[in-house]
Amino acid sequence: MGPVILVVDDDDDLRDTMSLVVEGAGYKAVQMSRAADVIAYASVSPAPAAILLDLMMPGMTGAELRERLRAIPATAGTPIVVVTAFRDKRHLPTDVAGVLFKPFSADDLIAEVERVVRLVN
Repeated sequence: MGPVILVVDDDDDLRDTMSLVVEGAGYKAVQMSRAADVIAYASVSPAPAAILLDLMMPGMTGAELRERLRAIPATAGTPIVVVTAFRDKRHLPTDVAGVLFKPFSADDLIAEVERVVRLVN
């Protein structure tokens, strides 16, 4: 398996599908559905190559989680790709590596992951 991609989404089916797609492209997917788990993982694990982050999650939003990840040394510079159904760009964070608008194709997902992983290598 290749570099780790952290897949964060509260929708089990979408998270599983995104993970299968990135693993099919040679990456290792680590799945998480809760912000607290992501923070705990980021605090003790090596930085993933990229993070796919849903914006609409219960408890802590994806935008809030993104801010917390930026404060953790291991993930401060990790490229984050926001995954969202929001179409209004005024509600999107500006300091992310990319945005995938739901619904998206497997090809779009892989292209975006490969693009942001190349940014840090």
